[in-house]
Amino acid sequence: MQERPKAIQRIIQSPIVSILVALGATGMILYSGERQSWVIALLSGVIGALMLSQIKARVMFRGAYFPFLGIFMLAQAAMIPDISGVILTLVAVMCLTVLLICFNQPEATRSFFVIYLAFGTGALFERSYGLVALVMFAALILVRCFSARGLTASILGFITPAIIALPLKLTDASRIITIYSSDFIPGSSITVIAISVIACMAGIATFLPAYGYPARSRARNMAMLGLTAGTLALPFLDSANAESYFGLVNVCMAYNVCHFLSLRRFSWIYIILIWCGLGVLIGLK
Repeated sequence: MQERPKAIQRIIQSPIVSILVALGATGMILYSGERQSWVIALLSGVIGALMLSQIKARVMFRGAYFPFLGIFMLAQAAMIPDISGVILTLVAVMCLTVLLICFNQPEATRSFFVIYLAFGTGALFERSYGLVALVMFAALILVRCFSARGLTASILGFITPAIIALPLKLTDASRIITIYSSDFIPGSSITVIAISVIACMAGIATFLPAYGYPARSRARNMAMLGLTAGTLALPFLDSANAESYFGLVNVCMAYNVCHFLSLRRFSWIYIILIWCGLGVLIGLK
């Protein structure tokens, strides 16, 4: 029988505390004075809510609540990605949600078409959408959705916006070529490195225990780990557009940390340490 959580553990893991931390992080984002920071804060809350609903749906976590939203919003405050990066994260999270629902349904080709239609539209203007779309193929395979028809639907969805936009002169081929031919500049900041290390350590620590999950939960967790591995590499490989990937990096970090906490006793101590560490990163930003 699982040990009953102590009072302090129930308090730290309660949704109220997580919401209060998220509100504090939202205030930090708004106080930063960044242009359109209120939009970033609002969309970040939506992203956190989407992923939080998915975390509960997977029934992976032993505790009643884990502070995904607070951790995610603190990480957002530490990085403060630009508005285009937050929109990319929102698109990626919504597409990931659809993909996770399609577990073991390779025949759901319409869903794959719509997912890559969204990425293909963004890819006309920023190459970060194209790179995240490539990473998303790992999740597609790991949730047992990959098939020849699914791959065809994904490719058709990705190129459809270009087929429509080019004849209508909404964009031109030379501009698209410039976007994807500009130099990839490796490198990153201490904040990205620190948050990436946290995500990697938490992901590695939960890799083996996750094999004991039921097939659906195991596949979805592996999809998240695959997305994490690809996403964490993007800011380092394409540091010229690093801010575009910050939100998705924070989603992956918050997910893996919450998963790690669900498997540990005295997890509230880890929560406090992580919150304090993110607070230090906000100060160093």
